[in-house]
Amino acid sequence: MRPFSDTNNPKWLELMAKWVEDKWGYIRGFPGLEYRKGAITAIQSHFYVITYGEPQQLIGMFALFDYHSFSSKINAKELMYVYLEESFRGLGIGKHIIESAKKISESQGASMVVLDTLNPNLNHFYERCGAKVICEGQLLKHPTTVLRM
Repeated sequence: MRPFSDTNNPKWLELMAKWVEDKWGYIRGFPGLEYRKGAITAIQSHFYVITYGEPQQLIGMFALFDYHSFSSKINAKELMYVYLEESFRGLGIGKHIIESAKKISESQGASMVVLDTLNPNLNHFYERCGAKVICEGQLLKHPTTVLRM
């Protein structure tokens, strides 16, 4: 697991854009992979990639952003774009991703990690990783569950 840079491997940017388009493209309806690649490049300093094998194969990603709330007293990170290739699920890698996100957040001075899930089926996974549901939310017109760790 390491920070992402579009110079790591140009094919990784293409794959990450495809994951974002396939998983979350319906939310905003922005057109296509070129837009997604540009968006990821613009915020690439927030992304981390998970690789496997030699040569390194990209198998997952996540992003951490400063969490902005109504209270300036909360120093938190927001976990977004958590993705793991289907063939690597169920092997403990997802839990490792969450633990890594928590450690990175802590090393950057955050006291907690917040995330919104659009897929209620994932809530149990996050709860097993130590997350607590704090409220229901909404991302544009899509209902979410807000969790904290």
